[in-house]
Amino acid sequence: MDLAVICGLASALSYGAGDFFSQAAARALGLWRSSFYLYLFAFAVVSIWLVAQLGVGSVPHGSKAAWAACVISGMVLLGGAVLFTQGLIRGSLAVVAPVTASYGAISTVLAVLAGEPLTRQTLIGLALTILGACIVAIPRPSSTDEHPAHMGLGWAIGAAFAYGVGFWLQGTYAVPVLGPMVPVWAAYVTGFTVLGLLGIAARQSFAWPNRAALTPVVASSVFSVGGYVSLAVGLATRRTAIVIVLSSLTSAVTVLLARSLSDARLALHQWIAIGMLIAGLAIAHSGGA
Repeated sequence: MDLAVICGLASALSYGAGDFFSQAAARALGLWRSSFYLYLFAFAVVSIWLVAQLGVGSVPHGSKAAWAACVISGMVLLGGAVLFTQGLIRGSLAVVAPVTASYGAISTVLAVLAGEPLTRQTLIGLALTILGACIVAIPRPSSTDEHPAHMGLGWAIGAAFAYGVGFWLQGTYAVPVLGPMVPVWAAYVTGFTVLGLLGIAARQSFAWPNRAALTPVVASSVFSVGGYVSLAVGLATRRTAIVIVLSSLTSAVTVLLARSLSDARLALHQWIAIGMLIAGLAIAHSGGA
């Protein structure tokens, strides 16, 4: 198995596990504290990784526009993270995670509007993604879930749009100049700084998570960074299509974990819709690569 395949699968497994633990962290700590500590721990992990790669005091040179894109995309991505977390608190992980993962379709649309050619594969992939997102929102018959799927759907759609715009900005204006990991680090810096300042202004609690809550917070941060690093290393092989397509299996990993380890239950039409989402993202990415 070559490096591109390994990295694509590692990205899917890491992101999927990270999304699963994010829900436990969000419901244990609430929206603000879970977001703050997820960003803080992720920033620490990425900083250690960058120091190991670049050395202490080494800052990549880049234009002001590239650094501005880092900050702006970081703000947008923070908005996506907050919307996603709220969706996890209010809705079903097995629905919120796949709908949010459709941000790839948003990024693809923006790339097309910016001048990239729209292939037939991309168009088919976008149509499947949109249709799957609509079908997965149809509630399960006689559902008695404490957190019904439709309660988190609006937040998930908002998160998908924010992530799509944020990653497009990052990938278009920051990554080509600064490389794949520095913009990720900048996004985490921006996120936890903004959350910290807002928390101080709103007099939010900075109480350290107890042991039960700390485990999912740390796990989510580590797995999310693992997904980022795996994706970055995979894309460096220049086999973009296979890496992106395999990483789009994130939704499947999240759903299987939710189905196996929690009380998440899906109807047949929702399983089919999630399959459509994954297939649509894979087709759209492979068509545009």
